[in-house]
Amino acid sequence: MGKTIVFVSSVGGIGKTTLCACVSQYLCKMGKSVLLIETDPFRPLGVLLKKGEEAVYDLNDLLVGNCEAEDAIVSVDDGFDMIIGPSVSLTENFAENLGALIETLKEKYDFIIVDRPSGCDLKLETHLSNFLALVVYKSGDPLSLLAAEKIGEYLKNIENCERRLIINHFTYKKNKKSITNLDEISDKTGLRILGVVPVDEDVSTARNIGEIPQKGKFVDACIRIGERLLNQPTPLPNLKKM
Repeated sequence: MGKTIVFVSSVGGIGKTTLCACVSQYLCKMGKSVLLIETDPFRPLGVLLKKGEEAVYDLNDLLVGNCEAEDAIVSVDDGFDMIIGPSVSLTENFAENLGALIETLKEKYDFIIVDRPSGCDLKLETHLSNFLALVVYKSGDPLSLLAAEKIGEYLKNIENCERRLIINHFTYKKNKKSITNLDEISDKTGLRILGVVPVDEDVSTARNIGEIPQKGKFVDACIRIGERLLNQPTPLPNLKKM
């Protein structure tokens, strides 16, 4: 039975979608089967992975019965499979139906990774069982920090939900006066930290040409996150070196 991981954030533009893709890529390289499900109607994953126009069916088609799962799943060059986000307004029972679909697909994949749209609508999460929610926080952004706290509080009330925090866009120089260690960030959000991702200009370069980053500090951080997801004893980084 596979593991479900849901990437969430309440604000857009903080790198959540790129993190999803890069972590999925690493897990595939480690021999794991991965299905990446996009739930954002704007389809940022489809754009990043150049699959938006290729897919004949999308997530909504699958959920309303217009196709079978194998018809909606497309393969990505980086080794994982994905389902493109819905192109139309979501159905009334979207969350419930997607939750049931994920439970079925867990029998086929080692990991099902769900990229949620930014915002605090967490209805889907109430229909999942035994899943890991990764809250993405943009370092140095007070609004993003407050949102991470709110999402963490909400997720705490969902049964069988593990909660972890990923700190993205981190630079020690910009944060050393306000937050000097990981314990402080964890205390503020109420979330244990899974990974810290530094600022990396290579990410913007890769996104601009429609590719998943293949090297650099961002990718190294995603590898550490992937290792921790595989229960390897990978330590968190020293913030002073970032």
